[in-house]
Amino acid sequence: MSILKRRINRRILAVFFGTLIAIATNLGRAENVWVVAPYMEEPGTQLMVNAFEDIAATRGWQVQLIQDTAQLDSLLTTVIGTEYQPDAIVINLSSDLIHASLESATAASIPIIGMDADDSPLLLTNITSDAYAMAVESSRFVVEALEGDGGVIMIVYEDYAPVQKRGVAARAVFDSEENIDVIATIVPDVSDGSYASAREQLTSFFDQHTEASKVRAIWSAWDEPALGALAAVENSKEGEANIIITGIDATPAAVKAISEDNGFRASVAQDFQGIAAKVAHVIEANATESESIQAVYYVPATLLTDQPV
Repeated sequence: MSILKRRINRRILAVFFGTLIAIATNLGRAENVWVVAPYMEEPGTQLMVNAFEDIAATRGWQVQLIQDTAQLDSLLTTVIGTEYQPDAIVINLSSDLIHASLESATAASIPIIGMDADDSPLLLTNITSDAYAMAVESSRFVVEALEGDGGVIMIVYEDYAPVQKRGVAARAVFDSEENIDVIATIVPDVSDGSYASAREQLTSFFDQHTEASKVRAIWSAWDEPALGALAAVENSKEGEANIIITGIDATPAAVKAISEDNGFRASVAQDFQGIAAKVAHVIEANATESESIQAVYYVPATLLTDQPV
């Protein structure tokens, strides 16, 4: 074979493989991703969604943030079957709250990825932290700090599956301890802001409840109401009672509080960057069919406390 012929063949092969790479790259691009996240007032949600938006920007994706879930049905009806149909939908809420919308998206072959959402057959996968493990770890911290004896207030929320699971797991831990008494359960109104709602409810509790003096710890399923609880304790007659407060998420405000020796003793740090990165990876992997997708991925979390390492 002549040198010229070999060079021509190499050029043909180079063009061929270049075309394949271009096709694969194009198939792997999810140019239009919707993120459904109604809890953007919560710092933990902000950290996770912002991390995903940053990662998407590096890939050249367009991200549409939808906070008002009531708009989702009409938006989908408008775009399905058009060039504006999303390539993927990422949800950060319990799937049953938008079940009809997810059914419409599934019928249109739009992949739906949970970003700290829940388990549902309508989701391609859910990428999250292990809610039960985080709650067990933080509630066990409370039990050990109390040396197995004392009254606890729990702050929970039922309408968001990851947080609901945390409450169930923590309650099981406290109920298993003979001398730990769950005195009250607080449910913040997230529409008014969980910080303000928890602060108001706990202020009323300390002012009016006959068992307020028995409270030795406040366990919260996430940081923002835990910080509200801290404000309520500091402004109440119980402020000098050394009440232990714990949260989950390790938001910057919570980490700062832990360092200030003020009763806020621990939080569990979720890897929001890691969750967001895994969501982006799954979107690409699904578009290219390059790997099988698991039903759920757990991203490790770490307990942060006021105790020296």
